Amino acid sequence: MNNLVAMQSQDQDALLSKGEEGSNAHRYGFKINNLGLTYPTDMPAELINTPHVCSIPHAPKGVQGVINVRGHLVPVFDLNILLYDANKPITSHLFLVLGKGSSVVAIRINDFPVLLGHVQEGAVGDAVYRSCQLPVALQAYINTYFYTDAQVWLELDLVAFFSALK
Repeated sequence: MNNLVAMQSQDQDALLSKGEEGSNAHRYGFKINNLGLTYPTDMPAELINTPHVCSIPHAPKGVQGVINVRGHLVPVFDLNILLYDANKPITSHLFLVLGKGSSVVAIRINDFPVLLGHVQEGAVGDAVYRSCQLPVALQAYINTYFYTDAQVWLELDLVAFFSALK
């Protein structure tokens, strides 16, 4: 049985519910290697800790299988393999489940998402964006980005990105 990961603060608890819309909404980010990724604030998201992933024979590279989320089979992706052609998959039991309905995906992550706090929004194509070492596979799926003093966080169009993998 899947267990929701216990969150330690009220800010992190907000991650488990539908995000707020607007520029003052709480924004969370997660990292794959050193690449900071975020998702739209209105996208439902939750963390799940489960040791069992059912593998799928002959699945495409980066698809690790499926997990059971409240009776629904959700595909599990390893972005480290998809984006960086890495030989070593992420092996944690922590999954960031994003989306709703038929567009739900699970991304295996190593660490809890972080609350980004105050961020500045940037425009795709500007100097900060061009300074990111963005994997080619993502370039068409970044709508905007946000930055703090220490990190650039790219907002990934998850529905379009994962639909293109089919």
